[in-house]
Amino acid sequence: MRLHNMQIHSTLSRCASDEMTMERIISEAEKAGLETIGISDHIDNFDPSREQKLLENFSIRDKLCPNINVQIGCEVSQIDKYTIAIDVATAKKLDFVLVASNHYHLSHVENPIDRNPSAYAQHHLKMIEGAIDWGHTTIIPHPFLLAKVRGIDHSAVLASYDKHQLSYVLSKAAKGEVAFELNPRHLGSHPAFFKALVSLGQKVGVKFALGTDAHKPNEIKYNQTDLKTLNQIGVCQEHLLAM
Repeated sequence: MRLHNMQIHSTLSRCASDEMTMERIISEAEKAGLETIGISDHIDNFDPSREQKLLENFSIRDKLCPNINVQIGCEVSQIDKYTIAIDVATAKKLDFVLVASNHYHLSHVENPIDRNPSAYAQHHLKMIEGAIDWGHTTIIPHPFLLAKVRGIDHSAVLASYDKHQLSYVLSKAAKGEVAFELNPRHLGSHPAFFKALVSLGQKVGVKFALGTDAHKPNEIKYNQTDLKTLNQIGVCQEHLLAM
């Protein structure tokens, strides 16, 4: 399988380590044998100065002359079904845009009124649908697992997704050419759900993108456990987004 990693955070993300310079990221990715990587620093609020800072990643990348495909993008928070925290003009300049539809831990992001597994499952699907309708989303990162929502049973959230609605959203994503991220480090505890998701995705024609949400140099590469997990849920090259 030709591997890519489309969620890597540089030092421009406060949550990333000081080691995550563009130069170090590229070096680690090249050593890991990755063909394509995506620099996807956070944009959580509308902030023109922040957007401009991320656009400067293009010139930093070009000066380094990498031997692999290095794409410049962002991970932008979705505030509600209709609001993505980035100017459309900036989104169009980037190589790709990750729209995080489950940043429910941020105080300015809409949560469902009833904070139970079923309500979160329904709300998350509506958020994803809004991200697709926006028209500039490339990838939905860490979908369906609401890891940062506290006080709920996350297995119950996965069990609460309406299968017909899930199929509808995946079909809509396929038509809109929006991919879903698969992070093998998040999938291992729920392989049955994600195996079914990959199978359904194959039927409707949706694509998946690989990412590790790397914040440290050693998180950029895929290890044998990661590859085993991807194999376990049935991911093949034909399922992956062409980067």
